[in-house]
Amino acid sequence: MQIDVFIAEHFLFQRQWQKVCTYAQMKGIKIMGDMPIYVGYHSADVWANKKMFLLDRSGFPVLVSGVPPDAFSELVNYGAVHFIIGRLWGKMGLAGFWAVPAEAKVAMVGNWKAGPRKAFFDAILKVIGKIDIIAEDLGVITEDVVQLRKAIGAPGMAVLQFAFGSGPDNPHLLHNHEQDQVVYTGTHDNDTVVGWWDSLGEEEKSNVGLH
Repeated sequence: MQIDVFIAEHFLFQRQWQKVCTYAQMKGIKIMGDMPIYVGYHSADVWANKKMFLLDRSGFPVLVSGVPPDAFSELVNYGAVHFIIGRLWGKMGLAGFWAVPAEAKVAMVGNWKAGPRKAFFDAILKVIGKIDIIAEDLGVITEDVVQLRKAIGAPGMAVLQFAFGSGPDNPHLLHNHEQDQVVYTGTHDNDTVVGWWDSLGEEEKSNVGLH
């Protein structure tokens, strides 16, 4: 059966990856990986646990989750085994998420729904213990998201490529960084540092130089 091929491949990957993780730990290196907060419809998780997801009688999704359109428009235990630090990807959607009818062609027709919030992290703590999490709190962030991040003790993020296009209150500027933040030059949504620098005008480059 085709599924046996995937099982064998996954087994081999698990064994090889565990060797990489063990070696990294011996060298004092912490591996960080992204932890998507949503499960893909075509994933093995949905296939094997249909009753746990909002599907219709034919097995198709009723709602899909995400975030409302912005400037980019667009299993925790498993993760804990694969990396030491997890970056919780998705603008902290466990506080609240944007629910869109599955048949909708655009995300604008969705609406906000409350997420599981701190109860989700309490369940993780109870089952597998404490894990280090970095919260992706980028974009439009509401106060409830800030409070959830602080409640679970997760640092937020700052991105240097976002820092120099506005005024002195920009939270990504160096003098506005907070102690509980992890600072990136860019994320998967950004250009490379070289590409970003080459795209700047002279005034922006001068502003970067002042810092």
